[in-house]
Amino acid sequence: MARKAARNAVLLAIVLALTSLYLLFVLLDDYAQPLPIKVVARTPAQLPIAEDYKRAKEAVREQVLFKANLAISKGLTYGSDGIVRGWERLHKQFGKAGRERDEQHPIEQLIYRGKRRWEALLKRQSKDLASAVRAYEKRYFRPPPRGFDAWFRFCTENNVRIIDDYDQIEKDIGPWFGIAPDQFRKRVKNLEKVKHSYKITLYANGSSTLTGDRASSPRAQMQYDLIAPLASIIGSELSFQVSDHDRGNAIISEELRELLLSAAGRGSFVTEAELAKHEDDGQASLGIQFACSPSSLARRISIWRPQPALNDEPMSFIYDLREDAQMNFCNNPKLMRYHGAFSFPFARRAGMRPMFQLSKTAHNHEFKMPPLEGFELCEEHPYKVIPWEAKDDSRLFWRGTMTGDEYTQPQGNYRPHYNWRESHRIRLSFLVAPTSQDGREDEDRRWLWVRRGGEWTKASFPRSLLRNTYFDIGLIDKLHQCDEATCAQMRKELLFKPKTLRGSEAAYKYLLDVDGNGWSSRFRRLMAGGSVVLKSTVYPEWNTDWLVPFYHYVPVRNDYSDLTEIMAFFTGTPGTSEESKTEGRDDLGREIGENARRFVAEHWRWQDMQAYMLRLLLEYRRLMAENREREAFE
Repeated sequence: MARKAARNAVLLAIVLALTSLYLLFVLLDDYAQPLPIKVVARTPAQLPIAEDYKRAKEAVREQVLFKANLAISKGLTYGSDGIVRGWERLHKQFGKAGRERDEQHPIEQLIYRGKRRWEALLKRQSKDLASAVRAYEKRYFRPPPRGFDAWFRFCTENNVRIIDDYDQIEKDIGPWFGIAPDQFRKRVKNLEKVKHSYKITLYANGSSTLTGDRASSPRAQMQYDLIAPLASIIGSELSFQVSDHDRGNAIISEELRELLLSAAGRGSFVTEAELAKHEDDGQASLGIQFACSPSSLARRISIWRPQPALNDEPMSFIYDLREDAQMNFCNNPKLMRYHGAFSFPFARRAGMRPMFQLSKTAHNHEFKMPPLEGFELCEEHPYKVIPWEAKDDSRLFWRGTMTGDEYTQPQGNYRPHYNWRESHRIRLSFLVAPTSQDGREDEDRRWLWVRRGGEWTKASFPRSLLRNTYFDIGLIDKLHQCDEATCAQMRKELLFKPKTLRGSEAAYKYLLDVDGNGWSSRFRRLMAGGSVVLKSTVYPEWNTDWLVPFYHYVPVRNDYSDLTEIMAFFTGTPGTSEESKTEGRDDLGREIGENARRFVAEHWRWQDMQAYMLRLLLEYRRLMAENREREAFE
């Protein structure tokens, strides 16, 4: 009896301790708020070493996951790869044990989580300069750059509401503090020789210039129009090189990144000799995986082993699409098989280049800037906004060309395992094809979760029925970016659909957005129309830290394994009669579409992109300075 009482007392103590911890976390700032550590303002020479930075970052993630699992998800597992799992397992276990099951779909939980995150993000933004400085120091372990007051004034005058969340800039500039100013300037100078690029030079007196072999390109002119008006605010001459390519290919290894952050934390710099050991160091035999640590999934498993059929995969969804989660090919090595950006197995240009880029993948520390094609197109041809109730098609719509890869046959050591049928845009065509890839009539069935009588259960549907119910997807135009042999195969296997009129997609409630050769220029335009955008990408937007999954858009896994479940949740499941059909959460779809439209109108304006570039250029000027400590804001 005494032993039982003692055991109960121990269990009670554990429960009370866990409850206290939970309440403590609830009292802390919400979701993505930086870890509440007392931070003394530091100069660039006093940055935390890589290990400290990593531990702080992991602690923030643990805080988020701890709160999410206790307060919202009730047992779901939020992985470091950005995927939430476990609902099916819990559903089955609770049913067998006769316990009351949570009949809330995981997407409902993710929508609730997204709403909390967005509300918390807006609420915590600094309202005055002193608060903005403190938030910067707390978040990034250094004082802001000189000119931060002018940047804050620009934001205030132009109603830029997001003041503190610029983690994409920090990801880009952080490692550069481990490279000496003279070496940084030398690398900037060397970029003038790079083809397919242009240089913008800002002068405070207004006579800024645009030069280089791509200076006459429309992209260059658009960027100049965005940035040149900021010259008087920057107040000193400043030059930078911009690539005119769709994306940057330079990547660095995790070892080099930590080496640079550690050097900055010690107040020292990595020498050119040390850098040479990591840059273009002959690791091409490892392929793109050389960027990943030896303990990463990308270095430990083969991505070419047979993959399970979609029906065999437990239901899972993306909760975090950011660069250090689902977009990181080291955590999510399937990207190297299923996305054209990684389909070439050799190592990319390995090194630190202070180039400005329109888009880039994980492990690239060039400077990301907002692409403007989608913005300009939307301004010149305003998107037709149709109220949700008047949108008469609930299928998922997408049309696109065969961009996104260079389609070839397997080529020895060059692309030994490559299969063009697995590239990200091509797989969309096969997803909706009436026949399987071997040419046989498709008679496959798909299991989906269906809610009947207030309970979730699984039901089987013909794939052809689901395809016709959920998708209006197709390739358009003609074969291109393929060699002769591959084009011949594609001609036999791929189906092409006719083009649609510009703006006709506004009648669809659900729109798919996928990458091409680089980022998708459609994203902003699609969000502006009030439809729900389902997005699959490996390229972070300049404002990815602001865009909240399942609040502003719906993230989609790159293998598309979640696509049918997502559509079933929002639009319901088909049936042979009205009685056998199930209703979807059209109401939640309407909310996400409206959130997207408002985000574009309030946070994706010309002035918001100018605020981002002004802050990035102030950081860039500090990196260029001989004495970076003097370039800190006082």
